[in-house]
Amino acid sequence: MMRSSASPPNMVMLFLLPFIIAICIPYTKGGNSSIIRSSYGLLKKQWKVAHLKVEWDAVAGVDDYKVEFNFFTAKDEFGVKCKQSLCVVSTNHTFPQPAEHEVEVTVKKDTKTDKGTVGKTSMLVKVPFNITSCDLNYQQYVQAGIPTQISMNMQPVLGVDPAYIVWSGIAFRPVNTTKRIVYPVFNEPDLHEVEASATNIYSECHSFAAFEVEYPVSKVSVSTSVAGNASQISVMLGDTVGFLCNSTGTSPKFLWQIGDLNATVLSTSSCNLNYVFNATGTFNIYLAIRNEINQVSCDPITASVKKRPIPPAKVASSVVPAIIAIVTIVILAIIAQRYHAWYKRQGQVEHANLLINKSSERKTIRFLKRDYGSVELLEVA
Repeated sequence: MMRSSASPPNMVMLFLLPFIIAICIPYTKGGNSSIIRSSYGLLKKQWKVAHLKVEWDAVAGVDDYKVEFNFFTAKDEFGVKCKQSLCVVSTNHTFPQPAEHEVEVTVKKDTKTDKGTVGKTSMLVKVPFNITSCDLNYQQYVQAGIPTQISMNMQPVLGVDPAYIVWSGIAFRPVNTTKRIVYPVFNEPDLHEVEASATNIYSECHSFAAFEVEYPVSKVSVSTSVAGNASQISVMLGDTVGFLCNSTGTSPKFLWQIGDLNATVLSTSSCNLNYVFNATGTFNIYLAIRNEINQVSCDPITASVKKRPIPPAKVASSVVPAIIAIVTIVILAIIAQRYHAWYKRQGQVEHANLLINKSSERKTIRFLKRDYGSVELLEVA
């Protein structure tokens, strides 16, 4: 008995035949499908009006449909005839206020014998607002190289934010975003401007911001014009002392506080200061450096102020001879006066003796007259 060698392939073909037939049958209208899609668009010239669109695959044997738009506060129904494979219906709806509105869409069969549901879907319609203001919040003075925050205060403030904001300026290339807060970085000290434009389908708003970008000040050491230890100096009352420092940072201001009796506080635009101490004692000198970014304090300097000692008097060289001459004259005058007094006393004695001798009768006096006219007492007997 002979057996056919083709039996196994025939069995395989018989098994695959139903699948082949199913694949080869062309698609026809009326596939029972519940696929439904929805979308919306806003009307630019009509505030709060949205164009709603729904499409679904037709059901075999059904040409009449009913489409329901449920807005929760209202409901719209439309009867639709569709003899195509893809059915579409659209409508315009005015929403009561700017917000996020959920819309539920239901497509039903609308025949005498079948009211069944074809499909359901929902969409979230974002109705924007008219922008009335878009002020920027920021710090005027910012540090170079550090991110700084800029935020937009858009009005009115609602839960929905479909507005697009274009940020432009030297700190960043134009950025189109819905973010109301950005963090630009300004790398160079200068006056920088930023422009922000907020727009949506209904309105637009523009704002500007100006930033003064600075480098921070840093702590520096202070030196003085007095020789010796820079942190402790000794000066004389009335002396002028120079204080010197090298500052860093943009537009620094210097606040000197000198703790003398006047409690002097000086604000200068220079890091150097000349100061006259008008009181004795021990005082501390403080320096604070600041700008719009930060402030630093330098290490204090202690100044000991003393009275200046009085030097011995200096006598001019021309005075000495005069003093010697005066002293000599006085001495000579004293000598002459004493000699004159002595000489006068001697004459009085001689005259007195002569008178006594003349009164004596028992005595005789002999004189010898000399040629030069002087008289000498020779003998008294």
